[in-house]
Amino acid sequence: MNFLNFLPKDVRDEIFKELLGNSGSGELMNVALRTVITPTASGQQLRVKFSNYYGKKPLVINRAKVALSDTGKTASGIDTLSMSTLKFAGKEIVTIPAGQEVYSDPILFNVVAGQDIAVFLLI
Repeated sequence: MNFLNFLPKDVRDEIFKELLGNSGSGELMNVALRTVITPTASGQQLRVKFSNYYGKKPLVINRAKVALSDTGKTASGIDTLSMSTLKFAGKEIVTIPAGQEVYSDPILFNVVAGQDIAVFLLI
């Protein structure tokens, strides 16, 4: 899962070097990631798709959470009262095989088209 595609390759490489340290393993471990998604439809439930389509190894998500984004309104940039945990077949941890994708279980979450939602991952 690469949230950094919008950055130039040399910048992405530097970020991954920093995250990986000197291990040289090419694997991210014990890393927290945050991205923002913007839904195009409104509804009362939310499901998030996670992809390891281009991965060469399984991707383990140890925890995934979502919250409404309120950039500029709070120091954290999120509405903490809206924070919800995502589960996968009822479990918080999921392993996505290389080349595959998974959907979270649906959760009750007020989704408004165009309103940013922050997605947090612990991998």
